[in-house]
Amino acid sequence: MHLPFSTVKRGVEAYPLLLACLACILLLGGMVYSPYLQSVSMFLLGIAAVWHIATVRGKHGYWVILPFAVVALHFFLVLSSVLYPLLDVGYLLERLRIKVPFLGLPLVFFLLPSFPQRYYYLIWNFLLVLLGITSLGIAVNYFLHQEQINLMIRQGQPMPMPCNHIRYSLLQTMGIAGGLYLLQERYRHKNSPTEKGFVQLPTMWIWVLTLWLFIAQHLIAVRSGLMVAYVIIGAATLREIVIRKKYLLGVLALSALALAPILAYQFIPSVRTKVGYMRYDYDLYRKGQDIGVLSDASRWVSLGVGWEIYKVSPWTGAGPGNLRHAVGEEYAAHYPGIKKRLMPHNQFLHTAAGSGTIGLILFLIVFFIPLLYRRSWAHFPILALHIAAFLSFLVEATLESAMGVAFYLFFLLLGLNFMKGRPT
Repeated sequence: MHLPFSTVKRGVEAYPLLLACLACILLLGGMVYSPYLQSVSMFLLGIAAVWHIATVRGKHGYWVILPFAVVALHFFLVLSSVLYPLLDVGYLLERLRIKVPFLGLPLVFFLLPSFPQRYYYLIWNFLLVLLGITSLGIAVNYFLHQEQINLMIRQGQPMPMPCNHIRYSLLQTMGIAGGLYLLQERYRHKNSPTEKGFVQLPTMWIWVLTLWLFIAQHLIAVRSGLMVAYVIIGAATLREIVIRKKYLLGVLALSALALAPILAYQFIPSVRTKVGYMRYDYDLYRKGQDIGVLSDASRWVSLGVGWEIYKVSPWTGAGPGNLRHAVGEEYAAHYPGIKKRLMPHNQFLHTAAGSGTIGLILFLIVFFIPLLYRRSWAHFPILALHIAAFLSFLVEATLESAMGVAFYLFFLLLGLNFMKGRPT
């Protein structure tokens, strides 16, 4: 028997959902290939939400807006800059522009009807195929120009790819998480008639694409993405051990996961080159040499700069809109010879330096509240997103770039939208 939340609406009600599903697919493609396509897809999502409201009457259970509304507080945290003496209006406007999706997208996904299971699975299947093909292209390019690309990695530069390497790596971890989720769902529904209604790839192809994305993560050798991938796979394995109670199989799987980085170092040249660069970079940083040139050393310096700014005003910070000004002053005072002046490469420290301890506490509350909505922590894509985001926050200011905001918001709101249609 089909559950109510797994059916596709019929008639006029189906068209806004179809448009929203298409917009989600375009948004994923835009994250990889085109920021312009991202903007178009967000516009289409807005049209779909208005279309749905215009064609469907009745009660919509608006009390469920709470988790969507909470997400919007990320925008207001930056807007609180107006309470501080403004020292860099241009930077404040730039921050607000980047954070505007926190206002619009939560409302759009709340107003949209909940995605049926088949549409939801279709979006995850598309992500698997998109990243599988893209990663294959990156791999082919690497093997055709292996010597030149390894030289780039030794110089601290990323492997060529269609978008920012860190954001792409994070997107790929969500592709892995999506593959694991689809496999879990296929196993869970293997004896259910609803399996026939699933819009997804054959099980073998899901296995192949998920495994390929994990291998490709090692090939592109982005450390933060690799760390997130290992933790997400470990979490999925532990989850299956608890649910299926196959402890021996679980131990073997975790052992294989622990062995994977050793094998990657031995057999994947880009991983070996990246490890060599890390050692070289750290050695120079420890000796105080070239700290403003090498990528890792520059990031470590940025953390020290952020910490010094935080210590000046630990409760309220320098002001989100004044942070660039404060960073510039700190570099001028303590690192005048460094030209590569980075903002703090840690989302938590970035928030604390700009908004103080009060702002950091609010940030953490806003980050974790969606996990409590309808036990969303038990829904693997939402759990995986929070793992990916939290770990990325440790090494990057993920939410301070347009693509980072799009990545976080899309997967969070897609999951919350799906969860609001599930029976309580």
